[in-house]
Amino acid sequence: MWKFISFQKCIVFISTILLGLQECHSETVFTCPTKTGMSMPKFPESYSADTRLNFRGQGSSVDMRQVVKDDKISMEFFAGERHVKYIRNGNQQILLSYSPDGLYPNCTVKKIEKSGIVLEDADAGPSRILEKLHNSVHGDRSSKFVISNYTFENSILTKKWEGCFSDINASFAFADEMWINSRISFLHNTAYVVSAEAQIGKEFLVALVSNFDPKVPSDMEFMPPENVYCDGFTPRTDKKPPTISDYFSYDSELIIYTNAEGVDPFVTHRTVYYDFPAGIERTDLYDIYQEDPDTFSKVTTRSLSIIHDFNSGIQYKFSPTAGTCEVDDFLSTIGPIDIKLTGKDHMLSGNEFFGLNADKIQYNGRFTTRGYEADVYTASVDFSENKFIFSWYFTTDGTQVAAKGEGEVEENVLVRMVIRSATVSKSKYFDFLF
Repeated sequence: MWKFISFQKCIVFISTILLGLQECHSETVFTCPTKTGMSMPKFPESYSADTRLNFRGQGSSVDMRQVVKDDKISMEFFAGERHVKYIRNGNQQILLSYSPDGLYPNCTVKKIEKSGIVLEDADAGPSRILEKLHNSVHGDRSSKFVISNYTFENSILTKKWEGCFSDINASFAFADEMWINSRISFLHNTAYVVSAEAQIGKEFLVALVSNFDPKVPSDMEFMPPENVYCDGFTPRTDKKPPTISDYFSYDSELIIYTNAEGVDPFVTHRTVYYDFPAGIERTDLYDIYQEDPDTFSKVTTRSLSIIHDFNSGIQYKFSPTAGTCEVDDFLSTIGPIDIKLTGKDHMLSGNEFFGLNADKIQYNGRFTTRGYEADVYTASVDFSENKFIFSWYFTTDGTQVAAKGEGEVEENVLVRMVIRSATVSKSKYFDFLF
């Protein structure tokens, strides 16, 4: 019996030792070397990478997507239901906060004078360890890291550099020059970072890097999404939307949809002829539903024309196939800017017709729509105590659109417009076919 008890004690003792050795081995140990040697490779001026952030003290992991180009930084975090994206563009920092079921993120902008990036408490990590780790290598501390050893990180032969400072201990491991990386680029001679570690007191962070790519990313990585207006954001460009002529015509498809479950989008097609100097407008509709989607009442023909004479304030509605004509006051919506919302019964100029007279119009960048690139502009517009977000899509200088006149082409043509409520999940799309 005594021998059995002694054997049990021995097993417990050995297990305790092994557990202690395992815990010691799993600790991030910083040797803080002082002897200078090979300098730590500089991060390339432009790169992108995916990173798994492991916070040991919290027992949690966070996925991060990082993109850098010169002084612009983008960091996107995925942590359970939390999904946020930081964009540092000059001295402006954008925070995009996505909701689990929302189509459009909430956007806030603030000025940042110091270098690096400033994270919210929920993303900076305990003792702001992630923020300090990131800024240590993207600031003036990068030259103070000292090579510590050669080691294997995730079975990759690496060289490791450490930097021990008053507020953080940090290390970066780069793949050895002889190691063949999956995203090697002969145009960008750079070292590939494999992992990073950081310690502040009892807090430890291990960052495992994958898909490190030194290729130059698109500038769109550092701009707001195409249908999001960021109040206070000033792009590094003086691009303004083109001016709309006061007389024009276009074909369009109007799509009205809501996020409500079981409610299908409402679609109409039309041709609009607009002559502001003459004070007259005509809309030809080609659908089985009438113009006002609130009634959903059917008409007997698939063709309906409405003429608005602003000189007399009279509306003519007639059906070419049925041969009927009705004369009345203005009852129908004319274009993208609904008279019911604006409260205006006078004829609008070309810019007013499409809402391009908004006070603050922001350039969001270039996005692909209908198969080609378009310059996208957004604005926040107030109508009758309601706030709407407008987005306009114009073709770029490199895209020429055939005009209706024989042999003519146009540039910077409005090809799409989106109107959505800033508070209600309901949007109105206009796809223009000039």
